[in-house]
Amino acid sequence: MKTNFLVFIFLAIIMLGCKKEDNNSPDPEPVTEITIDSKPSFQGTINDKTFSWDQTNSVSVQGASLGIAYYPDTSEFTYNAHLSSLDFETTFISIYIGTLYLPGGGSPTNEEFSAFFKTGTLPYSANLLHGIEIRYWDENNTMFSSAFGTANQTNSTFTFDELKEEPFYDRMNIKFKASFDCYLYDESGNFITLTNGVYVNYFGNM
Repeated sequence: MKTNFLVFIFLAIIMLGCKKEDNNSPDPEPVTEITIDSKPSFQGTINDKTFSWDQTNSVSVQGASLGIAYYPDTSEFTYNAHLSSLDFETTFISIYIGTLYLPGGGSPTNEEFSAFFKTGTLPYSANLLHGIEIRYWDENNTMFSSAFGTANQTNSTFTFDELKEEPFYDRMNIKFKASFDCYLYDESGNFITLTNGVYVNYFGNM
């Protein structure tokens, strides 16, 4: 028997300057260089528009889909990391990774969770069996995904450049720096291109 949970945890909201007095969120501050030691950040070009955010004026969110099974079944886990503008209206980009399998059921230890993540290239995957999905929401709140439409990712790339363990109380976070290029499709099959993407954020052992 397996129970599925969706978990979303807000990590932090950090704003520069005085307390916001109205509903207008500040424009994203430019990020000149993103490293593994940067705050959660994204930089990239979608079609002809370049985006650049960091956590001084954005929201970082961790999530997971937890398919917790009981012996003798197998548990299945996927993880995701999100970054958006403070008002969630300017843009929203996410990376999903799967799937961590635990034969015999239960939840992963911090050691099992950490061992799931490796530096190097990963394929794009339409069902997250073993790979990556990128999602992006535009200014009209239309969602585009590397897994929608034809999901064709010819000549697309995704690489975990660096990974770092960062314990948080009794659970483990994996901080990552990823670089990628891909096609993103809406539900009607229309596509946009994401190039020179660089993303730093966290996956968390829920």
